Amino acid sequence: MMKIFLAMILALLCIRTLHAADGDAELMNRARGATAMSIQIMSAELLDELVYGWTKNPPLGHRARVVLMGVSVPLGLNAQLASFIETHLTQLLIQNPQSGIIPVYCAACVALTSYSVSDKTILARGVEIPEIAQTLKNQADFALYIDFEGQGALLVLRSYIVSLTDHRIVHGQSLVTSSSQPPLMRPAAQLLSAEEARREYISVLEGRKRLSLSLGLRASIIRTSNSSVMAPPFIWATFGAETFVNHRKKWLADFQFGVASLKGNHNAWQLSSRVYRHLFLEHADLITPDVYIYAGPAYWEISGAGAALFKSDQRLTPGDIAAQLSDEAQQPKAHVIGFTLGLEARVADFMRLGLFAESFVNQDQNRNLSRNIHSYGLELGVVL
Repeated sequence: MMKIFLAMILALLCIRTLHAADGDAELMNRARGATAMSIQIMSAELLDELVYGWTKNPPLGHRARVVLMGVSVPLGLNAQLASFIETHLTQLLIQNPQSGIIPVYCAACVALTSYSVSDKTILARGVEIPEIAQTLKNQADFALYIDFEGQGALLVLRSYIVSLTDHRIVHGQSLVTSSSQPPLMRPAAQLLSAEEARREYISVLEGRKRLSLSLGLRASIIRTSNSSVMAPPFIWATFGAETFVNHRKKWLADFQFGVASLKGNHNAWQLSSRVYRHLFLEHADLITPDVYIYAGPAYWEISGAGAALFKSDQRLTPGDIAAQLSDEAQQPKAHVIGFTLGLEARVADFMRLGLFAESFVNQDQNRNLSRNIHSYGLELGVVL
């Protein structure tokens, strides 16, 4: 019996170890995918800057046919990254002819070729063997080499152009970008300098409407100290308008109106106003979710049986609530003045998701509600 018990324990430990290994493998795959995506965006950024520089100062001084000799990428990244870089660079060169580089396809230039003479055999790509390169001059004039290397948080691009006539390096250049810098995402057909792209990016942020409308849903959960009385949540449909105090949307202000109704319990409306302060970033961002902390006053007017909870300074019983439900002619009405403190995240300055807590300043003597924090909840919405 003891052997069977020990075998069962061993089997359970093995299963748990396998599950843990699977979880670790999944985390590694996600991390690898996120790293590859980041490097792909950074490499596109470097290529944009490279070709933009060539449009302002052509590296050859005249238009010439250039064959791309493949791309070297950091060790451990798959061929999909190299394929993306080649495609993106070709697109940039086609859409920006002022660079002076005419991308051409030359299979013999990049094919692995062997060349034999009396005392040796050379194995290399076609353009890298002088004797063969001379026969390819009718297909291309220069060869372009692109190399990417990771150095910590930096990604380094090195490029050089080699003449097929005499194998001289006629142009060389290095560019560096950091993973801490936000991508500029420049359009291929209208390349800008990094400074101009950042100004355009900020102008988009600054040029948003001064006044925006908002729609949302808000769930307020009432905290009671009376275990014999349960308060249903208030589900508010909210409508509002907001504006930003400064052009970078570091400070926001809004005004909201909301309605809530639960058959047999309450009908309510509210007015609220808030001031938002952007956290972490210097200005609102179109890519990174924006996080705000906010605070402001609120006023509720509640009618129906549920309002009894906010009117009495005596501890209510289920019988008191039942009496309010049965007496339709004497439905109570309550007025609540509160103060809200919350945290909100926004994605693309459109989707809103927030958490909040409220304190009802005129309910301090209410023996049916909890002390200090009287409600909390979740809200979500959109900014139009």
